Amino acid sequence: MTRDDILKNKTVSIWGFGYLGYFAILKVQELGFRTRVFDFESRRFDAFLKGDYPGPRQRMDWSRHHSIPDLNPDLLELYKEPEGLFETSAVHVISFPIRDKGKAKGLNLEKLAQLFIKHVKGEPLILFQSVGIPGQIEEQFCKPLQQADISCSVGVAFRSDWMWEEYQAQSSLQMIAGNNPQALEHTSMFLDLLKVSHQYLGSIKEAEVYENSRNAIAYTTTALINQLSLGYPDIDFQKIANGLAKDAPVNGFNLKIGAGGYRMPFSVDALMAGSEFPETMSILKEAEAVNFSTVLSYSEYLARHGYRSVMIWGVTNLENQKDLIAISPSLAMAENLNSRGLTVYLNDPQFSSEELKTLMPFCTPAKLEALPADVDALIVMSPHIQYKCLAQECLDEWLHPNIKLIVDNTGIFSYYRFQHAQYHQVGDGRIQILK
Repeated sequence: MTRDDILKNKTVSIWGFGYLGYFAILKVQELGFRTRVFDFESRRFDAFLKGDYPGPRQRMDWSRHHSIPDLNPDLLELYKEPEGLFETSAVHVISFPIRDKGKAKGLNLEKLAQLFIKHVKGEPLILFQSVGIPGQIEEQFCKPLQQADISCSVGVAFRSDWMWEEYQAQSSLQMIAGNNPQALEHTSMFLDLLKVSHQYLGSIKEAEVYENSRNAIAYTTTALINQLSLGYPDIDFQKIANGLAKDAPVNGFNLKIGAGGYRMPFSVDALMAGSEFPETMSILKEAEAVNFSTVLSYSEYLARHGYRSVMIWGVTNLENQKDLIAISPSLAMAENLNSRGLTVYLNDPQFSSEELKTLMPFCTPAKLEALPADVDALIVMSPHIQYKCLAQECLDEWLHPNIKLIVDNTGIFSYYRFQHAQYHQVGDGRIQILK
């Protein structure tokens, strides 16, 4: 499918006549496209033809100003049966909510797939706008089409707006993905026509995880603020909540094995200690538990997969600082690995061998240029300048073939090549820590 194929008959099929579908129709009609529309609730069509839809309820729910533009009836065809949507349409926009109300099930994607298997013509773009359970679209929709040898481009461009004004503003990039590179190209091409800014993700499932995570972060953050207001009922959180949203030190997420340092863990402890009702702040308690469980998960993974000797690079939390006060996940990692019977070696350019031995007597200090022959895994915990400045040639020379895994907690080696070892940056999805 090319841009010319989309523009040839200028017809787009819209599945759904609720909020998502209505504004998708408006968007494509702005370009002069004819829209074929189907909805499972035909009463919406009846109300629309009478001038009663969108009604007062929709105008209140869909717009801050209770004002919704009208559709162009000359570019609108309404179908009470879905078969009519397959005539001449190069693009199908699926605007039904994926999840059923109150259930962890989606719109019956298997039945939707069967409709396409039976009636689809050509190789159209099928674009989903609503997110459901990660993996659902690929498993319940893409897979049946593939098994029936139906060639379609399946893309996702999940909408997160719930107001007409938000949809118009397009304040953030829309994340898109496809079931193959061609589908991603077709999705991008269609959104370019609609003048919608977008950014690629690696797969449909990744896009589903991304959109759900984005919403879950907002949901959890709100829940945390609510818990803080219960823990400190004498503080006006209505006044300070917006300031917290702006000033909280979150400028991106740097995934690590445990969050070290002093100030952040201390702040959690301080909030718990200063509250008259600490039992109300379960999210903070859970955060502390999760922080430590990450260390346990990696330790357990190494032991379970037969690694016997591990070398940890960096014991301090902060780069280039000899910080004994800071709480370091390296210490917990080393102690846990040792308790599981693994040999643990340490290196940190900020400490002498004697200091490392005093700090962790159950570990053995080692030099980078003379890695012990029995080491079969490296864990890079601190982004010290001495590690950052290592050349590719140094790593090629120093890392012996017995080293099978490199776990990078810092990302400083993400652009290096490793001849014998599997490289894993924390959170990159390359190894399954939990099974």
